[in-house]
Amino acid sequence: KIIGDLMPVRQNIDNMLHELLALEIMEDTPDRIVIKDFLNLDDISLRDVIRRMDIMVRSMLNDVDTSFIKNMHEKLLQMEKSVNKLMFLVFRVTRKGMKEHSVLKSLKVDCCGDLMDYWLIADKLEGIADDGRRIARFLKKADIKKLDSAGFRKLFNSSRGDYMAIMKALYARDINAAHVMASNIDKRLAEWDILYNDSEEKIAGPLVERFKAIDGQLRNIARIIVDRGGKVEQSK
Repeated sequence: KIIGDLMPVRQNIDNMLHELLALEIMEDTPDRIVIKDFLNLDDISLRDVIRRMDIMVRSMLNDVDTSFIKNMHEKLLQMEKSVNKLMFLVFRVTRKGMKEHSVLKSLKVDCCGDLMDYWLIADKLEGIADDGRRIARFLKKADIKKLDSAGFRKLFNSSRGDYMAIMKALYARDINAAHVMASNIDKRLAEWDILYNDSEEKIAGPLVERFKAIDGQLRNIARIIVDRGGKVEQSK
């Protein structure tokens, strides 16, 4: 229940509910909103949710590359909202599982540690989606003639390739591959700094920070695979 003078914050409440799955408004008055949670854990596969987020993020990374030659910000903004919905879903399921251990069986996970794995992976994927959308916004404002777009795209496509490899390692529980990807990312982070120092475009700084942030999220996923033994399995 949400009670009080809701008019000043009504739009914010509507936006928040739009971002969440399985929540419906049951009662709606100027000073009272009653929301019911229709979340059915028997219908949720966290592995499938991660897979759906992965597919969306892959598509967004493709659009980030296109952003160097075409404005893709609005499309990426809408896709990021879809990723956010799934991220909140994983968060809600994880929180419920941590509070009520009896629901772990419905979720088909062995322990709370597995729930945290899913939440951490979802959090990193949402971070990549957010940074991709920000990159598109910066590129929309950038002077491409002053920006070494070829250099940026080359490094970014290296990141994109590592994203594919890291997600493959996640599904295959390939710890060795995760180690290799983490090493690749460490080397590339230094290359981003070199690219920034050589650029004349003032927006190169914020751009580099977002590209490095994506690499940071990838490195974190690789660490999760190593630390947890790649426990997130591929959907069948």
